[in-house]
Amino acid sequence: MLIPLSDSIWSRLYGPHGVQDVHLVLGQLERDWTAEIAKKLYWEMLFHQDDLYPVTFAALPWLWQMVSQREPPDRDALIFFSLVLLCAVRSDAGHGKYLGLSLEVGDHAKAWLPSEIRLRPDDMQTLACLEIWFTRNAEEIATACLDAVPADDAHAAAVLCTGFCGLRGCGSAAHLLQMWADGHDWKTIQDEVTLSAQDIVTLTALWHRLNGRSPEIASFIEEYVGVTPPDSRQLDLGTG
Repeated sequence: MLIPLSDSIWSRLYGPHGVQDVHLVLGQLERDWTAEIAKKLYWEMLFHQDDLYPVTFAALPWLWQMVSQREPPDRDALIFFSLVLLCAVRSDAGHGKYLGLSLEVGDHAKAWLPSEIRLRPDDMQTLACLEIWFTRNAEEIATACLDAVPADDAHAAAVLCTGFCGLRGCGSAAHLLQMWADGHDWKTIQDEVTLSAQDIVTLTALWHRLNGRSPEIASFIEEYVGVTPPDSRQLDLGTG
Protein backbone atom coordinates (compact mmCIF):
# COMPACT_ATOMS: atom_id res chain seq x y z
CA MET A 1 0.00 0.00 0.00
CA LEU A 2 2.24 2.76 -1.30
CA ILE A 3 0.44 6.07 -1.03
CA PRO A 4 1.76 8.18 -3.93
CA LEU A 5 4.11 10.77 -2.55
CA SER A 6 2.20 13.38 -4.53
CA ASP A 7 -1.12 12.49 -2.85
CA SER A 8 -2.67 15.40 -0.94
CA ILE A 9 -3.33 13.17 2.08
CA TRP A 10 0.31 13.66 3.13
CA SER A 11 -0.67 17.23 4.05
CA ARG A 12 -3.03 15.74 6.66
CA LEU A 13 -1.06 12.72 7.90
CA TYR A 14 0.26 13.85 11.24
CA GLY A 15 3.06 12.63 13.47
CA PRO A 16 4.44 13.61 16.89
CA HIS A 17 5.02 17.21 15.81
CA GLY A 18 2.00 17.67 13.59
CA VAL A 19 2.17 17.48 9.81
CA GLN A 20 5.73 17.46 8.48
CA ASP A 21 7.25 16.85 5.06
CA VAL A 22 7.53 13.07 5.54
CA HIS A 23 6.67 12.42 1.90
CA LEU A 24 9.55 14.62 0.77
CA VAL A 25 11.98 12.79 3.05
CA LEU A 26 10.75 9.43 1.72
CA GLY A 27 11.29 10.66 -1.82
CA GLN A 28 14.81 11.76 -0.92
CA LEU A 29 15.60 8.38 0.64
CA GLU A 30 14.21 6.56 -2.37
CA ARG A 31 16.59 8.50 -4.60
CA ASP A 32 19.58 8.31 -2.27
CA TRP A 33 19.44 6.30 0.97
CA THR A 34 21.28 8.17 3.72
CA ALA A 35 21.43 6.57 7.15
CA GLU A 36 21.44 9.84 9.09
CA ILE A 37 18.41 11.18 7.25
CA ALA A 38 16.62 7.87 7.76
CA LYS A 39 17.31 7.89 11.52
CA LYS A 40 16.02 11.45 11.82
CA LEU A 41 12.86 10.34 10.03
CA TYR A 42 12.34 7.35 12.38
CA TRP A 43 12.89 9.03 15.70
CA GLU A 44 11.80 12.63 15.07
CA MET A 45 8.95 12.33 12.57
CA LEU A 46 7.43 8.84 12.93
CA PHE A 47 8.02 7.55 16.47
CA HIS A 48 8.01 9.37 19.79
CA GLN A 49 8.10 7.91 23.31
CA ASP A 50 6.51 4.62 22.19
CA ASP A 51 3.68 6.41 20.38
CA LEU A 52 2.76 5.87 16.72
CA TYR A 53 0.76 8.04 14.35
CA PRO A 54 -1.09 7.85 11.02
CA VAL A 55 1.99 9.08 9.18
CA THR A 56 4.02 6.26 10.78
CA PHE A 57 1.86 3.67 9.06
CA ALA A 58 1.82 5.62 5.79
CA ALA A 59 5.62 5.68 5.75
CA LEU A 60 6.09 1.99 6.64
CA PRO A 61 5.31 0.48 3.20
CA TRP A 62 7.72 2.90 1.54
CA LEU A 63 10.44 2.22 4.09
CA TRP A 64 9.91 -1.54 3.96
CA GLN A 65 10.20 -1.52 0.17
CA MET A 66 13.51 0.34 0.44
CA VAL A 67 14.91 -1.61 3.39
CA SER A 68 13.98 -5.08 2.13
CA GLN A 69 15.93 -4.45 -1.06
CA ARG A 70 19.13 -3.50 0.74
CA GLU A 71 21.91 -6.04 1.27
CA PRO A 72 22.99 -6.37 3.97
CA PRO A 73 19.82 -5.19 5.72
CA ASP A 74 20.00 -1.85 7.50
CA ARG A 75 20.07 -2.76 11.20
CA ASP A 76 18.95 0.68 12.38
CA ALA A 77 15.91 0.44 10.12
CA LEU A 78 15.04 -3.02 11.42
CA ILE A 79 15.38 -1.83 15.03
CA PHE A 80 12.85 0.88 14.17
CA PHE A 81 10.53 -1.67 12.57
CA SER A 82 10.78 -4.02 15.55
CA LEU A 83 9.82 -1.27 17.99
CA VAL A 84 6.92 -0.24 15.76
CA LEU A 85 5.66 -3.85 15.79
CA LEU A 86 5.91 -3.97 19.59
CA CYS A 87 4.15 -0.64 20.15
CA ALA A 88 1.47 -1.08 17.48
CA VAL A 89 -0.11 -4.03 19.27
CA ARG A 90 0.20 -2.76 22.84
CA SER A 91 -2.70 -3.80 25.04
CA ASP A 92 -3.31 -0.13 25.89
CA ALA A 93 -3.40 0.89 22.24
CA GLY A 94 -6.82 2.50 22.71
CA HIS A 95 -9.03 3.11 19.70
CA GLY A 96 -8.42 0.97 16.64
CA LYS A 97 -6.63 -2.28 15.98
CA TYR A 98 -3.19 -0.65 16.04
CA LEU A 99 -1.86 2.20 18.16
CA GLY A 100 -2.12 5.46 16.23
CA LEU A 101 -4.24 4.05 13.39
CA SER A 102 -7.84 4.49 14.46
CA LEU A 103 -10.36 4.31 11.62
CA GLU A 104 -12.68 6.77 13.40
CA VAL A 105 -12.18 10.27 12.08
CA GLY A 106 -13.10 11.80 15.44
CA ASP A 107 -10.10 10.13 17.07
CA HIS A 108 -7.81 12.22 14.83
CA ALA A 109 -9.39 15.58 15.69
CA LYS A 110 -6.57 16.46 18.06
CA ALA A 111 -6.83 19.82 19.79
CA TRP A 112 -3.21 20.54 18.91
CA LEU A 113 -3.85 20.09 15.17
CA PRO A 114 -5.24 23.06 13.22
CA SER A 115 -8.67 22.15 11.88
CA GLU A 116 -7.70 22.81 8.26
CA ILE A 117 -5.07 20.03 8.26
CA ARG A 118 -7.00 17.35 10.16
CA LEU A 119 -7.77 14.02 8.55
CA ARG A 120 -11.15 13.86 6.79
CA PRO A 121 -13.84 11.16 6.72
CA ASP A 122 -12.84 10.14 3.20
CA ASP A 123 -9.24 9.57 4.43
CA MET A 124 -10.37 6.69 6.64
CA GLN A 125 -10.44 4.31 3.66
CA THR A 126 -6.75 4.99 3.12
CA LEU A 127 -6.04 4.29 6.78
CA ALA A 128 -8.03 1.05 6.48
CA CYS A 129 -5.79 -0.01 3.59
CA LEU A 130 -2.73 0.79 5.69
CA GLU A 131 -4.13 -1.38 8.48
CA ILE A 132 -4.52 -4.27 6.03
CA TRP A 133 -0.96 -3.78 4.75
CA PHE A 134 0.45 -3.81 8.26
CA THR A 135 -1.49 -6.96 9.20
CA ARG A 136 -0.30 -8.79 6.09
CA ASN A 137 3.35 -7.78 6.40
CA ALA A 138 3.98 -7.78 10.16
CA GLU A 139 5.22 -11.37 10.35
CA GLU A 140 7.60 -10.94 7.42
CA ILE A 141 9.02 -7.84 9.07
CA ALA A 142 9.40 -9.63 12.42
CA THR A 143 11.25 -12.46 10.68
CA ALA A 144 13.63 -10.03 8.99
CA CYS A 145 14.32 -8.45 12.39
CA LEU A 146 15.16 -11.84 13.91
CA ASP A 147 17.38 -12.72 10.96
CA ALA A 148 19.38 -9.55 11.68
CA VAL A 149 20.00 -10.32 15.37
CA PRO A 150 23.77 -9.83 15.87
CA ALA A 151 26.09 -11.96 17.96
CA ASP A 152 28.07 -9.02 19.34
CA ASP A 153 25.51 -6.38 20.38
CA ALA A 154 23.21 -7.36 23.24
CA HIS A 155 21.06 -4.24 23.09
CA ALA A 156 20.44 -4.48 19.36
CA ALA A 157 19.72 -8.21 19.70
CA ALA A 158 17.11 -7.61 22.39
CA VAL A 159 15.34 -4.82 20.51
CA LEU A 160 15.26 -6.83 17.29
CA CYS A 161 13.42 -9.58 19.18
CA THR A 162 10.78 -7.30 20.69
CA GLY A 163 8.58 -7.08 17.62
CA PHE A 164 8.38 -10.88 17.42
CA CYS A 165 7.32 -10.92 21.08
CA GLY A 166 4.82 -8.10 20.70
CA LEU A 167 2.99 -9.72 17.80
CA ARG A 168 2.34 -12.72 20.06
CA GLY A 169 0.95 -10.61 22.90
CA CYS A 170 4.13 -11.15 24.89
CA GLY A 171 5.02 -7.68 26.09
CA SER A 172 6.49 -9.16 29.28
CA ALA A 173 8.92 -11.28 27.25
CA ALA A 174 9.97 -8.17 25.33
CA HIS A 175 10.41 -6.25 28.59
CA LEU A 176 12.50 -9.08 30.02
CA LEU A 177 14.91 -8.96 27.09
CA GLN A 178 15.16 -5.18 27.21
CA MET A 179 15.94 -5.21 30.95
CA TRP A 180 18.62 -7.84 30.38
CA ALA A 181 20.18 -5.80 27.58
CA ASP A 182 20.15 -2.72 29.82
CA GLY A 183 22.23 -4.62 32.37
CA HIS A 184 19.71 -5.09 35.18
CA ASP A 185 20.51 -7.81 37.67
CA TRP A 186 18.42 -10.97 37.94
CA LYS A 187 16.64 -9.96 41.14
CA THR A 188 15.54 -6.64 39.67
CA ILE A 189 14.28 -8.38 36.55
CA GLN A 190 12.46 -11.04 38.55
CA ASP A 191 10.84 -8.41 40.77
CA GLU A 192 9.56 -6.42 37.78
CA VAL A 193 8.72 -9.03 35.13
CA THR A 194 6.10 -11.75 35.43
CA LEU A 195 6.10 -14.19 32.53
CA SER A 196 2.94 -15.90 31.30
CA ALA A 197 2.91 -19.36 29.76
CA GLN A 198 2.74 -17.74 26.33
CA ASP A 199 5.75 -15.55 27.18
CA ILE A 200 7.73 -18.71 27.98
CA VAL A 201 6.62 -20.42 24.77
CA THR A 202 7.65 -17.35 22.78
CA LEU A 203 11.03 -17.09 24.51
CA THR A 204 11.60 -20.80 23.87
CA ALA A 205 10.84 -20.27 20.19
CA LEU A 206 13.35 -17.41 20.19
CA TRP A 207 15.95 -19.65 21.81
CA HIS A 208 15.52 -22.22 19.05
CA ARG A 209 16.03 -19.52 16.41
CA LEU A 210 18.98 -17.80 18.07
CA ASN A 211 20.93 -20.61 19.73
CA GLY A 212 24.23 -20.97 17.91
CA ARG A 213 23.76 -17.70 16.03
CA SER A 214 23.51 -15.19 18.86
CA PRO A 215 24.81 -17.14 21.86
CA GLU A 216 24.68 -14.35 24.45
CA ILE A 217 20.95 -13.73 24.25
CA ALA A 218 20.21 -17.44 23.73
CA SER A 219 22.20 -18.27 26.85
CA PHE A 220 20.28 -15.69 28.90
CA ILE A 221 16.93 -17.12 27.75
CA GLU A 222 18.09 -20.65 28.54
CA GLU A 223 19.32 -19.73 32.01
CA TYR A 224 16.35 -17.53 32.90
CA VAL A 225 13.38 -19.58 31.75
CA GLY A 226 14.92 -22.99 31.06
CA VAL A 227 14.60 -24.43 27.59
CA THR A 228 12.83 -27.67 26.86
CA PRO A 229 11.49 -28.55 23.43
CA PRO A 230 7.81 -27.55 23.55
CA ASP A 231 5.02 -29.14 21.60
CA SER A 232 5.71 -28.63 17.89
CA ARG A 233 2.42 -26.77 17.49
CA GLN A 234 3.59 -24.21 20.06
CA LEU A 235 6.69 -23.53 18.00
CA ASP A 236 4.66 -22.86 14.86
CA LEU A 237 4.60 -19.14 15.48
CA GLY A 238 4.56 -17.98 11.92
CA THR A 239 8.20 -17.09 11.37
CA GLY A 240 9.33 -20.12 9.40
